[in-house]
Amino acid sequence: MATVYLLRHKSREAVKLTLSGKLLVTGEGDRRVEQSFPSAAAAVEHLERVLGLRRREGYVAETTEVAEELVAEAPDPLDGVVKHDAASGRATVTFAGTKVPRGLCASIAARLAEVAPPCVQVICDHASPGKDFAAALARTPLPSIVGFVFDTHFQTLTRQRDNALGDLGVVLGALPAVERVFVSGKLALSASTHARLRELYLLGDPLGRDAIESLGRASFPALETLALALCSDGGPGPDSAAAAALRALAAPRLARVHVDAIDDVTAFLRALAREPLPPSWTSLSLGGTVRDEDDLLAALKDLAGVLCPLAVLGLPLSDNVSASAIAEASALLPGLVDEGELPEVLLPSTYDEW
Repeated sequence: MATVYLLRHKSREAVKLTLSGKLLVTGEGDRRVEQSFPSAAAAVEHLERVLGLRRREGYVAETTEVAEELVAEAPDPLDGVVKHDAASGRATVTFAGTKVPRGLCASIAARLAEVAPPCVQVICDHASPGKDFAAALARTPLPSIVGFVFDTHFQTLTRQRDNALGDLGVVLGALPAVERVFVSGKLALSASTHARLRELYLLGDPLGRDAIESLGRASFPALETLALALCSDGGPGPDSAAAAALRALAAPRLARVHVDAIDDVTAFLRALAREPLPPSWTSLSLGGTVRDEDDLLAALKDLAGVLCPLAVLGLPLSDNVSASAIAEASALLPGLVDEGELPEVLLPSTYDEW
């Protein structure tokens, strides 16, 4: 059922409005303008405002009820952009093409607020939303989201190096209930605080030094797992900044730390363990390059007192260090294991079940 409103004026051209469900059509033919609203009630509310304005201008409305639909529902402007699986509660946002249309991020945020999924994954194929995404979430917070993923699972990290969602600190502020976050690409991060964040995975090619330094100024009182991929093909990554950030980060419950793509594992380990490690740390895993096994062995001897409290210390041993050096290091550190034998935490499998 559609309703036609013909607005007549003594000296002005008549205006035709057609209301059909969530769709409001103004005019006809080449001058036809369609507006689609989230609900039929929202369309009626908008129409009433328009009619009120027109009446004050001197228009008189003639209303006709039509027995059949005069106009089809407008296609969903977010069709193919936002996909919501009601059964799993997971929503997927896909930015396709080469450019994100103006206003799209705001529409996406409004739709996510409407469907209220517990988890959302954002995919760049190949368009990237940039700062508009963070800005849209700042205007429309999403309190339902517990898991947030900004990662294109079918692309390498190198191909994702320029993908950006704006300031991750702003995004975290707009997701007050989020507990798990996995973000790849061109990271921007302001110093931030989040009370419920438990797992954080950051991947870049490389991760920017400014963002890593901001991580060191963050406060995540619930954080238990932190994993960083410092670079891929675009290295070296911010090794020294990452070591300093891990020491400075306010995360009293942090237990599991993984850092991958380290340019010099021995130097990183010395920087990280120059003082006693936080007492909450139980597992430290470092992936990357060991430049000299003798230097690594010397570092492990020097740092054994600091590293022994760790239940697990993962280092890239099998491809970098001889069997005799591994045996000597293992005698010093009972928790020492080959990093390659530990579960991989920087792959899409980490968030598949979120």
